[in-house]
Amino acid sequence: MLLKTKILIIEDNDISREMIEEILTEEGYEVQSAATGTQGWSLAEKYDPDLILLDLGLPDIDGAQLAKRFRKTAKTKDILLIVLSARDSELDIVTGLECYADDYITKPFKDKMLTAHIKAVLRRKNTKDNTDLISINEITLNIATMTAKTEEGEIALSKTEFDILFALASKPERIYSRAQIITIVKGEDFPVTERAVDMSIARLRKKLGKAGEYIETVRGAGYRFCKKQ
Repeated sequence: MLLKTKILIIEDNDISREMIEEILTEEGYEVQSAATGTQGWSLAEKYDPDLILLDLGLPDIDGAQLAKRFRKTAKTKDILLIVLSARDSELDIVTGLECYADDYITKPFKDKMLTAHIKAVLRRKNTKDNTDLISINEITLNIATMTAKTEEGEIALSKTEFDILFALASKPERIYSRAQIITIVKGEDFPVTERAVDMSIARLRKKLGKAGEYIETVRGAGYRFCKKQ
């Protein structure tokens, strides 16, 4: 299952909010939106977004104060935050970037400008997390979250699927027998059948899509991960 990046829009202007929501949905993001700071705070806690787009001119609370609240709260402090604001003075922008925002976009803005800023912020976050990443061919494994990412997007894996993929990808071209895979995944005393291994591999290949072709069946021997030439 591909995991979409979740974005929360907090914007009081109905037209602007709906426009941004449409743009981001077309880009493939999972989007939620709120018209007030109170609604936005509630959604951020419940929805757990990857990124928040925050308008500073909200009707019920100053957006800058809400941003600082996000930064001071344990559950929301690591959420990426991009400010959208008509406040375009150098002081406003510098203060925003230094105190609470990962990026600051002044209004009005073009569609492509918005999506470019979002992608850049997400890339920076991914670069920061690279200590927990292992990459081979088009597949990147995140040890911390037990997920895989391909050109098609992020993929949620079960612990068994992740352990199998990690073992195979860590030693490309090495052939693992089904018995060895059982030991890696569950331990040699766990009653897992070789058929169960085949079924796990089949599910893993399906989830990986085109990248699943790198997991090769070696007849009479087991499986291996083929390194791209």
